[in-house]
Amino acid sequence: MKPEQRLLLALGLTLGILLSWTMLLPPSQQPPATNTQLNGNKVIRKIDRLAEPLFSVENGPFKLGIGTQRGGIQTVRVEGSDLLVSANPGLFQVERIESSETPLQFESRWESGTLLSTSDLTSQGSRIIRQISIPGDSHNYLLECKLKLSNESKTTQEYQLRIVTYLPLHLPISSDQRYQDGIVSIDGKIQHIRLKPNQILRFSGSPAWITAQGKSYALILQPRVPLGMFHVEHSSSGVPVGWLTLPPVELAPGGQSQWDFKLYAGPMSLESLKKAGLEETISFGAFSGIAKFLFGILRWNQGWMKNYGLAIVLLGFLIWSLFFPVTWSGIRMTKVMAKLQPQMERIRKEYGKDPQRMNQEMMRLYKKNRVNPLSGCLPLLFQMPIFIALFQVLSRSPELRGATFLWIRDLSAPDALIHFPSTIPLLGNSLNLLPILMMGGMFLQQRMNKTPETTLTEEQAMQQGFMRWFPLLFGFLFYSLPSGLVLYWVTNTTLTLGQYLLYFRLHTE
Repeated sequence: MKPEQRLLLALGLTLGILLSWTMLLPPSQQPPATNTQLNGNKVIRKIDRLAEPLFSVENGPFKLGIGTQRGGIQTVRVEGSDLLVSANPGLFQVERIESSETPLQFESRWESGTLLSTSDLTSQGSRIIRQISIPGDSHNYLLECKLKLSNESKTTQEYQLRIVTYLPLHLPISSDQRYQDGIVSIDGKIQHIRLKPNQILRFSGSPAWITAQGKSYALILQPRVPLGMFHVEHSSSGVPVGWLTLPPVELAPGGQSQWDFKLYAGPMSLESLKKAGLEETISFGAFSGIAKFLFGILRWNQGWMKNYGLAIVLLGFLIWSLFFPVTWSGIRMTKVMAKLQPQMERIRKEYGKDPQRMNQEMMRLYKKNRVNPLSGCLPLLFQMPIFIALFQVLSRSPELRGATFLWIRDLSAPDALIHFPSTIPLLGNSLNLLPILMMGGMFLQQRMNKTPETTLTEEQAMQQGFMRWFPLLFGFLFYSLPSGLVLYWVTNTTLTLGQYLLYFRLHTE
């Protein structure tokens, strides 16, 4: 097999494995989903729950379900999307560190845009007050959380508290659970929360922020200053729960101590996160930096084109332009290599029994004709990180949900030109046109890049026949992917075909 064919095959299989892994990764265990109805117009009402009754609070984009006994935030709904459902323990639930860690009993009330929850720590008058402020006139998805500790007794008291600061998001769609992730930043180092069965995961250092993210939404808790120690353990139901143990405090009679937190509960929109000063708190995978940069360009394109479909097409054009010289060089090298096939075959026959000498003669032939046998694969090699980053952005960006383009009704879902009354094998419940166009473009590109069979050995002819199936493989992998991603690939393939035609027109012998 020729070196460029080996590399192309490796790249194609690598991309196929990455996409297959992303689509077929077994979902992580999640708490059972339950139906939640949160009503109210900035008022509180009780809702029956198996764990404990809840108060429902609605203000701005938020609907929160607060435990009436332990005070944890058990339900979080943002603009119709459930981030937490019947979480037990709830977010921001407070416990006192003692010989036995017993949940504190809180009483909650709603006052002028602030949820106040109070609990007596001791019978001598020590009290803890938790405030969660929900700005009703702002849609930056931020909540301000304060924890106040006061010693109203006549003696000096020592306290140490711990707070629930991490819970995995509620993801009812099984295919979305592969996006479940937890991230914590400690001393400027980003660490992912990976908890094994029966494991307690302890982190060294005080967290600057803690993120629970799903496909398109995130819960991010940030202390005003890094403090305490963070660890993750399994709850009684087997769900990972992250606890922040606060530093111990000693309060004289009448003394007070306060801890301030910022809680972001909203979409993984870089624009919204930037407004909140939290753009570094989410991850788009191995190429997160590239993904965020590309999304910035996409948002800029959409800002003046007013359509995400056109913005994706323009992004494809910009990336194609960036790699135009590399692709042009790759086309030239491929054609030169095709012309050298007779000489390469002569070398194989003449030195077939001496592999070292054969390789030396091949390298001499390449050097004489100024060709690099791997250059034809460089465009795909360089674009793989960009493509993987775009896959993360275009499949997870909440901005693309419901965005239309031509016949496409939702750029975050398959284009679904025709819906079938029932599921059809391989096609599913709809005919998706973009993957078919993509396969056609890849077949044409293969034909333009084809080496004449008269110059191939029997083994090379078999290998080239195998490569013909690559468009079908890619079409199968792309068929159920978001149409925004396939639109980018179709744009890139179409422009590359034009580049091939231009090269042939300029170099017709």
